[in-house]
Amino acid sequence: MSAHADLKDFAERTRKNLTVIEALAKTHLGQKHSEGVFEVTQLVNSLLGLLVFPQQEFFDKLPETKLADMGEPVWKNLNVGIWDRYKWVGRGSKRTKTGVMLDKTFKNLAICLRNGIAHCNVELEADVKGDICTIRIWNTPDENNPSDKDFEIAMDVETMRAIAVSFIDQLKK
Repeated sequence: MSAHADLKDFAERTRKNLTVIEALAKTHLGQKHSEGVFEVTQLVNSLLGLLVFPQQEFFDKLPETKLADMGEPVWKNLNVGIWDRYKWVGRGSKRTKTGVMLDKTFKNLAICLRNGIAHCNVELEADVKGDICTIRIWNTPDENNPSDKDFEIAMDVETMRAIAVSFIDQLKK
C-alpha cells in the first residue's frame, strides 16, 4: 500500500473515530467523567495526528486558499497571526518582527500548526468543569528566544473541529 493510500485511510479512520466518540459523549457515558468518554480530548488527539502524520510533501500540495474565502464562518473569524520569519530584523541576540505578516491561508496555517505541535508549543486550557475549552499553539523561529513568536493561535472547540475536518478532507484528495 502506498503512503498516500495509508494517509487517506488514516484520515477516514480519524473521522470515524471522532464521530463515534462525539456520539458516545451525547449518551449517558458522556455525562459521567468516570466513564472516560471525552470528545474534546479525542478531537485534540485527532487534530494532532492529522497535522503530524503527513510528510512535508503533503504540506507542499495544500491549497493557498485564504481563510477568509473558505466556506464556513469559523474561518472568517479566526484570530491568528502568522509573521514571515524571513522578514525579521536581527539586533544583537534579539530579533524583532518587521510587521510583515504572511497571508492567512489554509496552507500557511497548516504548516504553522504542524511546526508548533512538532516543537511541543501547545497548551490546553480547561473551563470551570475541567473540560478542555481552548488549545493554544505557537511557534518560535529561535528556541533560545521563546518569546519571539512567528505564529500563535488560540482555538475553541468549534474551530479545532473545523480545522480537523478540513484536514481530513484535504488528506482524502
